[in-house]
Amino acid sequence: MVCAFAHQAALALQHLRTEEQRAQLLVLEERDRIASDLRDSVIGSLSAAELDLQSAAGLSRQAEVRHRVDTAIEAVDSSIQAMRDTIFQTRPPSPRAGFLRLHTPAIPLGDRRSPSRRATHARPSR
Repeated sequence: MVCAFAHQAALALQHLRTEEQRAQLLVLEERDRIASDLRDSVIGSLSAAELDLQSAAGLSRQAEVRHRVDTAIEAVDSSIQAMRDTIFQTRPPSPRAGFLRLHTPAIPLGDRRSPSRRATHARPSR
């Protein structure tokens, strides 16, 4: 009877591990889908707009116009970086979190970079 109980417990643990692996795979697949959608649509459009703005800044002879265009370029670049950071922070649950953890916590709103990463990704003044 003890052997049967031990066998059932081992099966239950294996089932939990399999479910955790399945949940992690689903998170990775969803992350890849979101990344692909953003890359193909939003990030691509913003990158094209940024290139157009950089070209326009080079054509302008007025300092005020160049300054405003440079400010817009920085805003677009910050938006692109924020989306990339968001994509790469959508990670599967940590294996160290324990085999009973079957979901990923919600991603908080706002700037998703740590304070040190925010400073690292700041663009230099023009």
